[in-house]
Amino acid sequence: LGLPQVVRVPGVIAPPSGGLLGRGAELVEVARRFSAPETRAVTIVGAGGMGKTALAAAFVERFGWRFRRVLGVTFASDTVSLGRVCRALAGLAIEQQEATLATRLRDQLLEAVQPGDLLLFDNCESIITPDPGQEAAAGAVMALLSLLIGKGARLLLT
Repeated sequence: LGLPQVVRVPGVIAPPSGGLLGRGAELVEVARRFSAPETRAVTIVGAGGMGKTALAAAFVERFGWRFRRVLGVTFASDTVSLGRVCRALAGLAIEQQEATLATRLRDQLLEAVQPGDLLLFDNCESIITPDPGQEAAAGAVMALLSLLIGKGARLLLT
């Protein structure tokens, strides 16, 4: 299927080495929801440690071929930053975090994203309930999600 060419997600977003056991129904439900043309985003919710990321990774592994590209970012181990999100999704190697650069990166990302792309956002609780002082950055990322949906991308949120 050539998945390594169309899938680019952080290494921490990986299905369990022994396979995803007992979660087949949920996996098929995510695929069923994305098969509806009007579906733009699917959210996997639950308590911490229940395997939301593993389920998302297994979905990408099994169903990633259905999408033009699959790109992902995680908030599990880093601060919320519009520039970091755009760099991760666009694959750009730029280290600065200034606001104007983040805006340029956002605009480049929006130009590059096309209908048929699946964008995986892991640990979204970091943008839904941001740490103190991260509210503005989280708001910018939430606005980006809306713009990506407007471009026709599909979002998978954990």
